[in-house]
Amino acid sequence: MKLKLLRNRTLLMVYVLFIIVTIITIIYATRDTFTHKTKYDMKDFSYGWVSDNKSANLNELYKYDVVKKKIPILEEDREILINFKSVNANILVGDKYVYKHKELNKHLYGHTEGSYFVTINLLKEDSNKDLTIEVLAPYDDGGRINKIYIGDSLDMNLYFIRKHLLGGLVSAAVILVGLILILVSIPLIFVKKMGHKMLYIGTFAFMVGSFMLFDSKIFQLVFGRAYYFHMISEILMLLIMLPLMLYIGHTYRKSSNRIIVNSLSILALLNFVINYLLNLFGILDYHSSIKITHSTYILGIIYIIYVCIKSFVIGDKKELRHTFGLLLVCLFVIIDILTIHYGVSVESSLFTRMGALLFLIIEAVGYIFEYYRRYERENKVDFLSKLAYRDGLTDLLNRTSFIEEMDRLEKEKTGAIIVFDVNDLKVINDTYGHGEGDCLIIDAANIIRDNLDKHGKCYRIGGDEFVFLTHISNRTEIKNLIKSIEKDITRINKNSTKEYNIAIAIGFEIVTDKIDFNKAFKNADKKMYEDKKKKKSKS
Repeated sequence: MKLKLLRNRTLLMVYVLFIIVTIITIIYATRDTFTHKTKYDMKDFSYGWVSDNKSANLNELYKYDVVKKKIPILEEDREILINFKSVNANILVGDKYVYKHKELNKHLYGHTEGSYFVTINLLKEDSNKDLTIEVLAPYDDGGRINKIYIGDSLDMNLYFIRKHLLGGLVSAAVILVGLILILVSIPLIFVKKMGHKMLYIGTFAFMVGSFMLFDSKIFQLVFGRAYYFHMISEILMLLIMLPLMLYIGHTYRKSSNRIIVNSLSILALLNFVINYLLNLFGILDYHSSIKITHSTYILGIIYIIYVCIKSFVIGDKKELRHTFGLLLVCLFVIIDILTIHYGVSVESSLFTRMGALLFLIIEAVGYIFEYYRRYERENKVDFLSKLAYRDGLTDLLNRTSFIEEMDRLEKEKTGAIIVFDVNDLKVINDTYGHGEGDCLIIDAANIIRDNLDKHGKCYRIGGDEFVFLTHISNRTEIKNLIKSIEKDITRINKNSTKEYNIAIAIGFEIVTDKIDFNKAFKNADKKMYEDKKKKKSKS
């Protein structure tokens, strides 16, 4: 058994290793897709902009600002693609407006579209004209123009899609893992097996993955209407903390404090309600109130780190993998929060995406092994339980099970009992060996089971003794069942190539108001011995 278990685990580990090698191979083979080495008909147009005849920094735009740049000589009609973040903009070619920002429902979508793309058509005759961008940054921390490209519209869109494709795929993978964990956890909760922990981490994964997917700019590039996806991602961001806190409370029972976990869970709910209402009534939109959300995150992260350190100090080895994964998530979330506040990164969930994926891989592998260990333990328990109530040779119920059933049937007033005894077992053991004697017992058990199992319960209560208990109380029905057994024995003996015949003595008794199961058993046993004598005298 141990050798087989070691072999299976080794095969599983080798299989996982092959999967990792496959993933690495795929990433390496498609590296051009993700590193953007494909040549596109486009040029970077992000540099050389001026504002009030001074060099303009497109990464730091505050309040109202106007930036300009000359359109180069165009040999053919071109397009210009601009990626704005947290600003509203109007665009002029020469003195003509070619784009004006949308007036949004601020109570629903906030003051800007978040990170969005604008494509402008340029004609050959627009060469050397001023391209002017009027920027209104409604937030105190300003806004930015991430990138500006000029070239073929299809190529530019493909470039940005490929640039954000890996992030989108990672986010989709996190969502998929989350959904799988949620779906697997539901039946496990009903049977009370490790379900809640899986449900919480699955919900966390689904919410994080959904937030990152809507924040990855894939939807904005493909479908436009960035304000929809910006609003969805902002709301999803508010819902991330609660399932994580529930997971902490359920997983770290030794090192977490229930009151603190509940308080942080309530804080997560309040954060959602407060931010939603502030946005709804036009006081602060989700971008303006992000510091409230991040403050809530920081409190949660501090407590998670505390719980992880305490778990490590008290030597809770069972939670070591959870601890490692959670610390990774906390570290990467902190990095993203810092990059957002200091404006050093275009992406707002780059590191969170990586941390969430690593955490989920660690958790998923852990759950597989944990479920495998539980499956092994339950199989062992089932096996031991089977040994306690099943006969090892015939797989019929054994004497222990028969005694318990007789105690249960003590007050029953209807039913029947049939007693069987295999003739000449000792002779066959002495003549042909105990192996052949075992074959005789198995053949007899199969005959009894095949004819009676659907009508009641069959037991092996001794070396060559069997008993059948049933609620059938009709004498004729019982006699017909016995006749079917005897016909089966005759048929098997006729077709057998063995040097001996199967012979089974049978006796039965019907349970009535005056004859209970215990007395019926004694009467059936007595009748069985009478039948044994008859069959032996005939043979």
